[in-house]
Amino acid sequence: MSRKIIACLLALLIVMMGSVTLIAQDADNQGEFFSATLTYEGIERNYTVYLPPGYDGETALPLVLGLHGAGGDGAQMANASGFTTLASQTNTIVVYPDGVDNFWRYLNVPIDNAGADNLDVDDVGFLTTLLDTVQAEYAVDANRVSVIGYSNGGLMAQTLRCVLDDRLASVAIVGSIATYRLAESCLGAAALPLMIVLGTEDATFQQGGSAVIDDGVLYSQFSHAQTLRFYATLNGCDADGAIGYIGAEGSQHDVAFQLPNNCPEDAPVYMYSIIGAGHEWPTQVAIQIREDFSINLLVGIWEFVRSFELSGDVE
Repeated sequence: MSRKIIACLLALLIVMMGSVTLIAQDADNQGEFFSATLTYEGIERNYTVYLPPGYDGETALPLVLGLHGAGGDGAQMANASGFTTLASQTNTIVVYPDGVDNFWRYLNVPIDNAGADNLDVDDVGFLTTLLDTVQAEYAVDANRVSVIGYSNGGLMAQTLRCVLDDRLASVAIVGSIATYRLAESCLGAAALPLMIVLGTEDATFQQGGSAVIDDGVLYSQFSHAQTLRFYATLNGCDADGAIGYIGAEGSQHDVAFQLPNNCPEDAPVYMYSIIGAGHEWPTQVAIQIREDFSINLLVGIWEFVRSFELSGDVE
C-alpha cells in the first residue's frame, strides 16, 4: 500500500501562527464526545470518540488515534493534548482509548518492566478491533487513519506503526523511543511517515539510551540517535541527515530538527529534539517555519500526521 502527500492545512497554521500557549479545549465548539465500551478477549475496554462539528455521518473524515501515557487514560489524553480543539478546527475524528490498568502492553512478551501480566492483554488486537469498530460505526476515511502516542502510548504507537503498516497513513511518537525488542519486531515493516518528538533531558527515555539487567532479564532502550537511525533505515532513508535549530521567540525551549537524507517523499522521518525538556507533553514549545512564521509544536505534530494518506482502497 503506497502513500501520497496531501495538501497542508495552511489556513490552520496561519491561525495558529506565533502561538506558543497551550492549545486549550474550545468551550464553544459544537463537537460531541461519545463514551463506549468494547469487549475484547473477555475484557471490557473503554474508549471515547470525538466527532467534530462538521461531522454529518455521510462525508468520510480523517481519524486520529490518541494513545495516553502510563498512568493516564483516554480522558486525560483528550484534556491535556489539545487535539480536540485541533480536530474541531480541521474536521477530524479522534478516538481516545484506555489501556488496561492505565498501561499499554505494546508487545506480547514480558519486556521493559511491563511485568508478567503483559501476556494477559493483547493491546495490538484490541486497537486493531477498535479501529474496525469505529470505522464500521462512523464515517471514517480509511485512507487517512493516523496514530499519535505519548510515552508508553508512544511505544504502543511504534508497534502499530509496524504491524499496521498497510493500514496507517502516518504515526507520531512523543516522549518515547525504540527498545531493542520492539525494533526487532519491526524488521521488514513497510516505509511509513513518522515524526519523533523527544526532550533531551528525558529521564524516562534517556538521550543516551539505557540497558538494565533485572533478575537475569535485560531491559534495553535505544538512544535518541539510534531511534532516529533505526526508523530512517527502515524507511529506506540514509542513516544521517541535516540538522538545524528552529526554536521560535517566546518558546519555552529551543528545538533541534533532524531530517535524514534521501527519504522517500511519501515516507519521511522527522525528529524534533526539545533542548532541555524532560519527560513532558510539549505544550509551550514553538518552532520556526520561516523567518516570520512560527507555530506551536503540537500544531506541527497534528499537521504532520494529517499530511499523508494511503493512495489505494483499504479493505
